[in-house]
Amino acid sequence: MNSKSLEERVEVFGKNFDTSVRAWVSNDRSLNFLRTTSARLILSTITVLALYGIPAYQMFYRGVSIWLYVGALVLCVLLQKLSIRFAFDDDSQIDEYQHERRNRAYRRAYKRVATILALAIILVAENGFSLKQSLGSGFRYSFDLGSENWVFLGVFVCGLFVVQKYLSWGIKGESRAE
Repeated sequence: MNSKSLEERVEVFGKNFDTSVRAWVSNDRSLNFLRTTSARLILSTITVLALYGIPAYQMFYRGVSIWLYVGALVLCVLLQKLSIRFAFDDDSQIDEYQHERRNRAYRRAYKRVATILALAIILVAENGFSLKQSLGSGFRYSFDLGSENWVFLGVFVCGLFVVQKYLSWGIKGESRAE
């Protein structure tokens, strides 16, 4: 029997697919419009609006589909990945400049996430403290775990951690050396 097993064929297909995707990302010029400074600025703005705007709209007006939010975040992450040539995904495909820029982006992202989460905790604590001062008891929150807002909060926290490294990469695009 000379025919390859299904596992071997899948393995070969996977290696060929991986090699072709890596070559495409490294040499691609068709998506250069995503890699300019103005495109990075627009993409960062859209990402921030999707990350913060959709849950804010849900919080005030209700009725937003969680799948719209998840889809918007997935699309933003995909466009961000394409705009920086998947620099966060593979060490072997990036040069020294991108490696240094990626490490700086990670440091900024950790600091930004810590700041955002600290501000959220401070706001909740301040609200509880002010309620205690005015009403004699604190934290009059209804922790309804069945509420769709909790699902949005969970997706927001996950999205915050995923998207922050791309936002911390900065808006400076690639040089236009052809």
